[in-house]
Amino acid sequence: MSEVRPFEGSPALVVDDDPAIVHLLRVFLERLGFSVATAGSGPEALAALARRPADLVITDLAMPGMTGIDLIREARSRGQPGEFVVLTAVGSVPTAVRAVKSGAFEFLEKPVRFDQLRATVEAAMRQRREKVIPVRTIDMVEERPITDPGGVPVGASPSGAAVAGTPPPLPAGDAGQTAFGRIGRYEIVELIGRGGMGEVFRCRDPLLGRVVAVKVMRLTTDRPGRTAELLARFQREAASAGALPHPGIVAVHDLGRDPALGLWYIVLELVEGRSLDRILEERHRLPAEEAVSLAFQVADALAFAHARGIVHRDVKPGNILVRRDGMTKLLDFGIAAVQGSDLTLRDQVLGSPAYMAPERIRGRPSGPAADQFSLGVVLYETLAGVNPFDDETQEGKMVRVLEGRPAPLVAAVPSAPKPLIELVGRMMARRPEDRLPSMEDVIEALAAVGAGLGRRLERYVASSAG
Repeated sequence: MSEVRPFEGSPALVVDDDPAIVHLLRVFLERLGFSVATAGSGPEALAALARRPADLVITDLAMPGMTGIDLIREARSRGQPGEFVVLTAVGSVPTAVRAVKSGAFEFLEKPVRFDQLRATVEAAMRQRREKVIPVRTIDMVEERPITDPGGVPVGASPSGAAVAGTPPPLPAGDAGQTAFGRIGRYEIVELIGRGGMGEVFRCRDPLLGRVVAVKVMRLTTDRPGRTAELLARFQREAASAGALPHPGIVAVHDLGRDPALGLWYIVLELVEGRSLDRILEERHRLPAEEAVSLAFQVADALAFAHARGIVHRDVKPGNILVRRDGMTKLLDFGIAAVQGSDLTLRDQVLGSPAYMAPERIRGRPSGPAADQFSLGVVLYETLAGVNPFDDETQEGKMVRVLEGRPAPLVAAVPSAPKPLIELVGRMMARRPEDRLPSMEDVIEALAAVGAGLGRRLERYVASSAG
């Protein structure tokens, strides 16, 4: 079956400061028949529209220098008649209202499914063509249709009559699943996440017939020479996690570079669940037995990594995924350090300050004890609903960590068992030597606390296993 291209030749413009997103949206629109121009900023977009007005503009909201809303306002003031669709990862009702009032056709929050985006594009183009093409009445004078030399009525469709400008329906089956194209051999289904280093897509591996997560590295940076450092960190993430076959660690399936896109990517196990920070946003805090169970699972994964000489260095709720069955998965080994290598000295202050051990903030050598400190902070936050070192600024958080002044857990959770309060306090000790000797000891202590709460905690895999 030939590909459906309902908007053949219609001019469109994609505006985003992320080249990966620009490429994917361009491929998506070109498959619908659009003639697509691209821009990396608001001023570039205005220049492109001055050269060639567009029927459709898809723009990011948050861009340096000029926001998507500012772009729409300026374009409208210059007489740009096309329809604008705004995409954002930080949407809110007031922002959506401002976008629509500024002249946007629609406001979509990322991640956006391709079927949702296609429906929006079709609706926007219908509105655009209603503005351009006046309503006409047809005088039925000639009863016989006008035919071409082969006897086929002019304007007829093989599946019946179609109104000009109205796209035909999607073909049956899953033909739309690759609407965004590919990354390497992986067929993109949808964008599911966006972070500081790049985007994460739900993809289908046609070779193995499985659904995976593909993390794409964003190479754009305003710091000269930073690209090589980011690439090393990206490759380190794949190498570190790839060397850790453990049920509690997100598996790495592949690492590659797409020469057509000029992008590096990591192929990861797709985990159907939510991050712990999202769960805490919704539930505020968790019961002691549930919090201890989650910490026990993460400790088991960390012990496995430590036994292989790898320290995670960024343990926090956002890097802990929780499946519906309660099983946890640790992810993002992007700043992990291999003990005994020079990688321990690089990026030594990378991480999340409110979860970072004091020795790491000071730039001193850090080992498994730093992960224990971070896990202690996570356990505290899971129990209390607040971070023990919370402050309005990153600097303030670091100062509180360095001074060793966490808010007393017993004040936040008076009902917490005394052994649990003592364990969390020791895990968050300011000096590494005052913490438990190893993650194995943390696991043993958590198991004892769990037993006291009536929950038997069992390990996935022994840390000493090969």
